[in-house]
Amino acid sequence: MGQGLSIVRPLVYSDAVLTATNVTEAETLWSAAATYALNAAVYVIEDGVHQRYVSLAGSNLNKPPATSPTWWRSEGATNRWAMFDASSSSGTSRATSIDVTLTLPASERADTLYLQGLDARTVRVQVTDPLAGAVYDQTFSLADPGIITDWYAWMFEPVVFKTELLVTGLPNGAGSVITVTITFTGGTAVCGNAVVGQRQFIGLTRWGAKTEIRDYSVFDDDAFGNRVFIPRAYRRLTSAEILVENRVKDSVEDLLAAARASVRLYIFDEDYRSLNVLGTARWSGGMDLAPTYSVHSFQAESIV
Repeated sequence: MGQGLSIVRPLVYSDAVLTATNVTEAETLWSAAATYALNAAVYVIEDGVHQRYVSLAGSNLNKPPATSPTWWRSEGATNRWAMFDASSSSGTSRATSIDVTLTLPASERADTLYLQGLDARTVRVQVTDPLAGAVYDQTFSLADPGIITDWYAWMFEPVVFKTELLVTGLPNGAGSVITVTITFTGGTAVCGNAVVGQRQFIGLTRWGAKTEIRDYSVFDDDAFGNRVFIPRAYRRLTSAEILVENRVKDSVEDLLAAARASVRLYIFDEDYRSLNVLGTARWSGGMDLAPTYSVHSFQAESIV
């Protein structure tokens, strides 16, 4: 038997949540009263996230960007907000470090942080409780020793760095302040996606979980017989059988149904990065295995 499957619903981000950051925002908030020139950049708040739009013409007056595609080109989230938009095609970047402070609403708790699409060397996580003060401060190295299996590799193989980080067990006082510092001294720090939320336990993960990728790359032969490769994105697929207690089976199915068209973080086994999936999921089964348990076939597909 493996560890249990947990689901994390990402915190709903907004200006009231992202209370501080060192990532600047060159765009200005769109105004119906302003006239914009060709290539002027603005942002519009959509689902709490700042979305960037660029003007396609001059004398651009009172044309709402989200509903005026002939006047505005959508370019996704602004650089400041790209790590919070749950998209596979964008990320936040800044020279040397990215520093963000998230202030949870008074009714919200969070015990899990997940960062994906990292290009950095260290990540520092701090938690301040509104009553107890500073309760957590830990720095994580992203150096990956996994491929180092002997002294030769230790001396001569290039250093590899992790592109994901999962931190669980954070002090989860309501209304806490979480500060994350992503550092790449001498380079550009990048974070593709950041998830903060509270874990919900679903059931036990049975041994035998499977991982694979869905690759969108293509290759073909040119007129001279040379093989031409066109690398494209890929998505990870993780599948496992989950044992769910019958007494909570209905509640679990309701929870999974509510998450069916939304991005969630699925943690099959926190000891393995390959078994953490930020994306969507499908499940089937519900077959009674014993008087107290049912078995569900579960598959999660990443957004990147």
